[in-house]
Amino acid sequence: QVEVRDFCLKQGLELAGLPGRKSVIFLIGDGMGLSQVTLGRLGAQSLKQPYHLDRFKSIGLASTRSGDERVTDSAAGATALAAGVKTYNKSIGLDLQKRPVETILEIAHRDGLATGLVTTTRITHATPACFVAKVEHRSKEKEIAGQLAARTSEQGYPEVLIGGGSRYFTSEQLAAMGEAGFALPKTLAELAAAKGPKVAAFLAKSHLPFAMDQGSILPKLTAKAVELLRGQGEGFFLMVEGGRIDHACHQHDAAACLHDQLDFDATVGWALDQAAKDPDLLVVVTADHATGSLGISELVNIEGMLKASASSTEIASSLRGKEVGGPEWRAELVAKAKAGHGFDLTEAEIGRIAQRPKDGYWSGTALGHLLSRRYGIEYYDLDHQFDKLGKTYGHDGAIVAVFAFGPGAESFQGTYENNEIPKKIAAALGLPALRGSVGAGK
Repeated sequence: QVEVRDFCLKQGLELAGLPGRKSVIFLIGDGMGLSQVTLGRLGAQSLKQPYHLDRFKSIGLASTRSGDERVTDSAAGATALAAGVKTYNKSIGLDLQKRPVETILEIAHRDGLATGLVTTTRITHATPACFVAKVEHRSKEKEIAGQLAARTSEQGYPEVLIGGGSRYFTSEQLAAMGEAGFALPKTLAELAAAKGPKVAAFLAKSHLPFAMDQGSILPKLTAKAVELLRGQGEGFFLMVEGGRIDHACHQHDAAACLHDQLDFDATVGWALDQAAKDPDLLVVVTADHATGSLGISELVNIEGMLKASASSTEIASSLRGKEVGGPEWRAELVAKAKAGHGFDLTEAEIGRIAQRPKDGYWSGTALGHLLSRRYGIEYYDLDHQFDKLGKTYGHDGAIVAVFAFGPGAESFQGTYENNEIPKKIAAALGLPALRGSVGAGK
């Protein structure tokens, strides 16, 4: 049937007698636990705008434990969501025995669908990587980039890659992708103008900025990806990651989390609008795990967070190169916290932020923690996270929501393990079943 459809499409013939190919937009809010979902809902209510996650009727709950821990990391979580296999924390596309596993994206390609990955993180980061790469540890991003480059240049898919992470690709790898027919836009303007049919857009050296620092971006990236994928055939598989919800909560930055959650929800709304017009489009939304043990207290100040204009990460990054705790560092920290959030930091708060000057991650997290507490949001104890929670750096093991709309949506209702989700997507799209491991690993 796939060969017949493809032949008719190339010949410009209208096909009758066979059902149309189904498509899916699989949206993953990294770190988006139920508290993050709730925070976004409160923000939308304050803005008097729709909260698109409220539009779903088919809703389930998924356990996120990994194959070797009660609390998963993003790599094991994404491998479960991509391949239907529980594995060890840090694994990219390998099972517990370190054997490569076939993913739903690979199956979709083999069955004739166009495929794509969109993320606000590096394209080599854990969640997108798990759909196409096979690596023993998520930290091997150069190796992941090499596998992505080889897959695209030698096999021609995924047909669409959009995200950050350009620093991990060599000029030779990019040249090979270009020779294989991939457009390589480097900016949003170049991406908007790209005609495809194949595109690999690496828009930042590392992650894309937080929504509160740059503005809404994920809906635009998703719309462009769908435009490109629809131009290649009758059906497609697209994974879209709102990756910086997780990063905001690792840094205990509730305001940044809120802005990225709303950006992710706007993307969900765009996808639902597409599915309302296309009966063959399935939209599935979930999270790989929750992050930070985010608590919304009775003192919560949603309006203040919505007005905030600088993430704690951006403020801390702007202070690099200055002596931590020194006069210049202190003056600029105070000024930027006031400009971005309207708060006057106390001497005790400044001292807390300067407490671990040799840890480059501490100051942004400590600042985020203190600002969030001013907004009425609580996270894990800072010292406890840094000293005791090193395996995931602050994930929590809470169950996450699963939302579905479109063909087969009712199958996503209920409570189940997260590795059931790609199996349900495959069944809804009429794809071959996920096979698990496909050979010996390293």
